[in-house]
Amino acid sequence: MKSLYVCRHGQPTANLSETYAGHLDTPLTNYGRKQARQAAFATSVKFDSIVSSPLIRAKETADIIAGQQGYPLDKIIVNDLFKERFLGSLQGQPYTIGDEDELVFTDLEKWADLRARAAQGLNFLRNLPSDNILLVAHGSLLAAMRMELDPSASVDELDNAVITRYIP
Repeated sequence: MKSLYVCRHGQPTANLSETYAGHLDTPLTNYGRKQARQAAFATSVKFDSIVSSPLIRAKETADIIAGQQGYPLDKIIVNDLFKERFLGSLQGQPYTIGDEDELVFTDLEKWADLRARAAQGLNFLRNLPSDNILLVAHGSLLAAMRMELDPSASVDELDNAVITRYIP
């Protein structure tokens, strides 16, 4: 793997309604689809491989970017390693219920487990025989992946539908 680019999915209905999604399959809004089209047009990189979370908000974003690039949709690699953090009882709840606190919500995927999954995902990506890889995934997973690459990195989530280079 020579270069890894990542993109958080476009705006899904759960973000618009300010509810936790986690593993819930929430589709993109019309604005989220527009964000994905804009992300595709904003990059000059032609991707050899496009990898996506199986959750519809990421897969639809990947489909839109791939379509704009002329990349075959049936060649998108879908892998469960790149799903969003499992949020347990927070899934489907409004943001006002509280933060993603593992001590309060004990059924959340633990941050250490998410980081371990992110490391597995990075190993999967490193083994792809591609020069330019695009991963379309989710905020928490991508933050954990960034911390695996650089332990001093911020855990701030990426903006929706912005293609960012992670590995030069």
